[in-house]
Amino acid sequence: MMQFTWRSISSVWADLRSSLFWRVGDGRRVRFWTDHWVKELGPLSNYCTNARPVFQDATVYVMIEETKGSLARIIRELLARDWHVKAMFTPRTANMAADSMAALGRNVPLGLRIYDVPPMMIKMKIL
Repeated sequence: MMQFTWRSISSVWADLRSSLFWRVGDGRRVRFWTDHWVKELGPLSNYCTNARPVFQDATVYVMIEETKGSLARIIRELLARDWHVKAMFTPRTANMAADSMAALGRNVPLGLRIYDVPPMMIKMKIL
């Protein structure tokens, strides 16, 4: 009977899990970086650009104490910064001409430029 119960639960686990929530409580037993305590994100370590986050074993409680209660703001800032860094440094080695064009346009005001002749830097990449 017990085996049937667990088999039944496992068949609907994905739906069941989406309806559950993680109770953090005072945060003393929930690992800040490695536990899946932020429903929309999963483990926060997945969003770190460093191979290993600082204070990897810290609990939510410790992080709140260390940040004097401003943890939510700090998480948003860290995630925004990491996302920006990841997006900025995505290598596109398969398309060097596009990278060169992007590099040329990075330091100029927004606007449309049409070239009759490709810039020398781009021409060298294409040929």
